[in-house]
Amino acid sequence: MSNTQLTRGSEWRKWDLHVHTKDTNKNDQFKSVSFDNFCTTMFKKALEKEIKAIGITDYFCINNYKRVVEYQKNIQSNDLFNDDEKSKITEIFILPNVELRMLPVTDTGRLINIHCIFNPDFVPSLDNDFFNTLKYVGGDKDYLMNKQGIISLGRYLDTSIVDDTVAYKKGISNFVVSHESLKKTLDSNSNLRENIIIAVSNSSNDGASAIQKHYDLFENDNGSLDGVRKAICEISDCIFSANQSDVDFFAGKKSGCSPDIVKQKCGSLKPCIHGSDAHTEEKLFNPDNDRFCWIKADLNFNGLKQILYEPDERVKILQDKPDEKRGYQVIDYIVLNEDKFWNQTIYFNENLNTIIGGRSTGKSILLKAIAKKNDSKIELVDENEFIDKHLGGVSVMWRDGEKDIERDIDFFPQSYMHEIAKDKEKTNSLIKKIIRNKSENQYLIDYESKNNEIKKIISKNILDVFQLQSDITNLQKLLKEKGDKKGVETEIGRLNNKIQELNKNAKITEKELEEYQSLLKKIAEKEWLVKQSDNDLLIISNFKSKSIVDVYFINEFDDLTSSIKESIIVAFNKLKAAVDSKWIEYIGGLEQSINANKQKYLNEVENIKKQMSLRKEHSIIVITKN
Repeated sequence: MSNTQLTRGSEWRKWDLHVHTKDTNKNDQFKSVSFDNFCTTMFKKALEKEIKAIGITDYFCINNYKRVVEYQKNIQSNDLFNDDEKSKITEIFILPNVELRMLPVTDTGRLINIHCIFNPDFVPSLDNDFFNTLKYVGGDKDYLMNKQGIISLGRYLDTSIVDDTVAYKKGISNFVVSHESLKKTLDSNSNLRENIIIAVSNSSNDGASAIQKHYDLFENDNGSLDGVRKAICEISDCIFSANQSDVDFFAGKKSGCSPDIVKQKCGSLKPCIHGSDAHTEEKLFNPDNDRFCWIKADLNFNGLKQILYEPDERVKILQDKPDEKRGYQVIDYIVLNEDKFWNQTIYFNENLNTIIGGRSTGKSILLKAIAKKNDSKIELVDENEFIDKHLGGVSVMWRDGEKDIERDIDFFPQSYMHEIAKDKEKTNSLIKKIIRNKSENQYLIDYESKNNEIKKIISKNILDVFQLQSDITNLQKLLKEKGDKKGVETEIGRLNNKIQELNKNAKITEKELEEYQSLLKKIAEKEWLVKQSDNDLLIISNFKSKSIVDVYFINEFDDLTSSIKESIIVAFNKLKAAVDSKWIEYIGGLEQSINANKQKYLNEVENIKKQMSLRKEHSIIVITKN
C-alpha cells in the first residue's frame, strides 16, 4: 500500500466485493484461455473502472483468491503493464469472499446465500478455524467443508463417480450448511468473529439477484419473521443488495419500518453493499445500472468494518462518486522541501483534515505557510517574517494539477475565536455571516430591506453610492469563489468529457426525452398552482380576524335616549354575532377547500417525480445547453 493511502485518510473509493474468477466452482462462464490471462483482463478492467478493492468470491473455498494474490504479488515482473499501472495494481486491496448456501428459510424452499468476507491477514487460520468446522447437513455421516469432505460428499451422492474432480463438482453443487452450525462456529471462536463480515444475499436458486427486493424476505411474511430466517439475519452484518428499498429498510428509513422495528426483526440496522457478481469477463466491475459500491474508508479490513458502525456515512450505492468536489477547490498535497528546516510531503483529504501535535511542534506555522502561499495578501499577526523566510520551501499542489497558484481561501488564525468571544461586535458579525448560509437568513434580509428603505428616504444619493460599492465587493468575492480562469476552464473540460461519456452511453430515445420534458412542464404547472394556493391562504388568513359587520355607525344615534340606544346596541350585537359565526364558518370551509386542492397538487407533483425516477433507473439523461 502506498504512502498516499496511509496518510491521506478515509476517501470515497469504488469497492466491488462480489467478483468470481475463471475456474469458479459454480457457473463458470469465463472465456480466458488461462487463469493468468483472466487476471490480466481483470486488473486491466479494474484500472479502467478505478476499482480500489476487490472481493474475490468462490463457493466454499478461497483457492482462486490465493491465485489472484499471487498474480498481484508478481506484478512487477509482468511486462503487460507499465510502471504506473503496476503501482496502482499493488495498491488494490484484495480480500477473500466465501459464498455459502444456507438451508431453505421459506415455505417455497428457496435458499439463502451467505457471503463470508475475511480479513486477508486471517487467511492462514481459515482451514483450522472455518473450513474444518462447518459440515454438510444430511447424509449418513459428517462431511466437512474442505476439499476432501466435498469430494466425499460427491461420491456419496453418486457412487459411480471415480474421478476426484467430478466428485468435487458434484459435492459443490449440493453442499449446504445450516445457520445453527455457522452460528456455533462464530460464537465459539471470537478471533474468527473479529476477522469475518457476514453478508446475507438475495434469495434465489443460485447466487444473488440484483433485481430482487431483499427486504421482501424479511418484511412480507404476514408481518413477522419465522425463527430460522430471523436467526440467519441476526448473525449477518450487512446485506448484499443495490435495491433502494433494501437500503431504506435495513437502515430503518423505509415507511412503516422504524429503526426499532428493524432491530427487532433483524437484530440490528445493517448497511447494504454491492458488487458486479461477475461470472463473465464482460460483467467484471459492471454492476447493474452502473450503481457502484462507494465506501469511505481506508483500504484495509478495519476500514471495511467501519461501515457496520456508520452505514449512512460510510457506504453509498451510486453511479457517481459521492460528494465530489471541483479540482480547483481541493488541495491535493503540500511539499515541504528545505533541508535545514523541513523536508516532507503531506497528503490532504478532500474533506476535513486535522493536524495533531504537541505545543510548539509547528502546527500553526504549517497552516500559516499554506495560507500565505495561496494568498500573498494575507497579513499574519506574528511569525510573518519567519514564514516569508521559509516560504520558498513550500509547494501547494491542487487536485486539478495546478501548483503554487493564488486562490481565494478563508484563513482563521489560532487566536481568532478567542478574539471573537471577547468582542461583541465581532461576535455579532460572525453570527450574521453564519445566518447568511442558513434558512433564517430571510429574517436578516427583511430587516436589512426595511433599513435600506429608511436610509433611502434620509439620503438617497449617499445610499446609492454605498450600495454600488457593496455590489462591487460582493461581485468580486463571488468571482473569486468561482475559481481562477485556468482552474474553471480545467473543470469545464472535465465536466464536458463526462457529459460526452454519459451521452455516449445513454440509452434514451427521442420519444422518452419528449416525455421527460413533458413531465418537467407538468411539475412546473402544478407547482404554480401550489403557489397560487399559498397566496389564497394568505388572503384568507387576513380575513379571519375581521368581522363582516361594522357597528361604529351606532354613534349616529346620539340624540336617542340612553335606554333606546342600549337596546339597539344589544340587538345589533346579537345580529353581529350571528353573522360573524356564519362568516367564520364560510371562511373556514373556504380555507379547508384551498388546503385540499393544494395537497392534491403536491401529490400530483410527487407522482410525476416518481414517474421520472422510474425512467432514470433505466436511462441516463444528459441535457446540455450551449
